[in-house]
Amino acid sequence: MLISLILLWIALSLGVGLLAARRGRKAVGWTILACLISPVVAGIFLMTIDDRSPRARQPVVATHIDCPGCGQRILRDARVCRHCGGTVAEMADRSEAERIAALRRLGVSEPLVQLSSGTCLHEAFRGICVGPPTRAHPRPGVSDGPVWIALWDQDAMVYAVLEDEDGLEFNRYSIERPRDIDVIARSEQGFWMHRFDFLYERDLPDDTLRQAAQAVGFRYLDRYLRERNAADAQLGTFAAHRAWLQSLIASVDSDAASVLTTAIPPR
Repeated sequence: MLISLILLWIALSLGVGLLAARRGRKAVGWTILACLISPVVAGIFLMTIDDRSPRARQPVVATHIDCPGCGQRILRDARVCRHCGGTVAEMADRSEAERIAALRRLGVSEPLVQLSSGTCLHEAFRGICVGPPTRAHPRPGVSDGPVWIALWDQDAMVYAVLEDEDGLEFNRYSIERPRDIDVIARSEQGFWMHRFDFLYERDLPDDTLRQAAQAVGFRYLDRYLRERNAADAQLGTFAAHRAWLQSLIASVDSDAASVLTTAIPPR
């Protein structure tokens, strides 16, 4: 009886590993995790986090889109919005031009602007860090305050940037839960630290990561790889990984703030 339960436990753990591989995760790691805690618990947790498989990144053709002028839902083939009366094509061109101009006014780098506008600067970013956003994304639940500028969508998540009294803020939120806002970083270099952690999790070769980092001007890749290798044994859980990454991003944000302060001459 005991042997049967052990074999069932191992079989279910292997099933979790196979499911993890289909969702773009590391099969061996998830199999070990399922064996250690519980195949049921590991499976439930796996299904609640982002699907990183290429299949999940395929665009879904919807019958409706958001009007680029007023943000209301309209038919994809509509030429005129039935809510605001604007010509959809003209408003889309104007809205996209205004979004790109707003990004440049924030002072973000030109590579980030190009990615957000739809130019894929390196194949590592395709389907992950390339715009433009597929929907109109106003700042959720806020009628005034800092301007919320969407960069791109990924796995039903909106990545955006705004500027408040403390400077730039890079964040993301779920399209299904727009009020649950996750602040990623307070600098562009910190934002790229977050994104390159994601790319690293996809098992991209170091040379590919370096080429991608050069394309967008990410200066901290060597530091990331060094500290990731040193801490890898302690990053076995999602919570541990998240805490480590947040600490690393905060350090990069602090470095960026120091550089900015040094660059601004005293009045």
